[in-house]
Amino acid sequence: VAVIASIYMLIDKERLKKGIFRLMGIFLKEKRANSITEHAKRINDIFTNYLYSRLMCSIIMAVVCSIVLMIMNVKYALILGLFIGAMDMIPYFGSIISFVISLIVTFITGGVWKGVWTGIVLLVLQQIDGNLLGPKIMGDSLEIRPLWIIFAVTVGGALFGFMGMLFSVPVLAIIRAIMSDYFTAREMKKMSEESENNE
Repeated sequence: VAVIASIYMLIDKERLKKGIFRLMGIFLKEKRANSITEHAKRINDIFTNYLYSRLMCSIIMAVVCSIVLMIMNVKYALILGLFIGAMDMIPYFGSIISFVISLIVTFITGGVWKGVWTGIVLLVLQQIDGNLLGPKIMGDSLEIRPLWIIFAVTVGGALFGFMGMLFSVPVLAIIRAIMSDYFTAREMKKMSEESENNE
């Protein structure tokens, strides 16, 4: 239902926008309506950048894992690499699931030692992706330090499980943007008051 509703919302995007703006114009003052519109646009940009950065991480992981598994002569290397990349879109759980399935397939098709070496290589690649590459790409895209991204995902997962891990980073970016706007407004107000007092 959500997917179908999303498709219809995208089709009627312009009409929905006009309706929302009309309602805001009726019930809200112009300044408040402009503020809400600006924040909604920033939230949309944050989620778009978050999805873009996760997609970039997934593509990089898919390419790197496919190449490495091909070099190791692992059977179904391309399929496994693409699967690992696709599952990388899901924080933490995706990496675990793709690791276990890739390990099982390699054990069955290549034997114990190939499975062991494949497991070690995939574990190293996923650690680099989860602790270095992912936080770096998302940090640059969302203007958040990588350390805060790791912290947000960890705390979000501990408090709210899978959904917490999935949405913790964009929520942190939204909170950061709102707080930044608030502090900027407070600073400008303070400077204005000090300027008036000096006069």
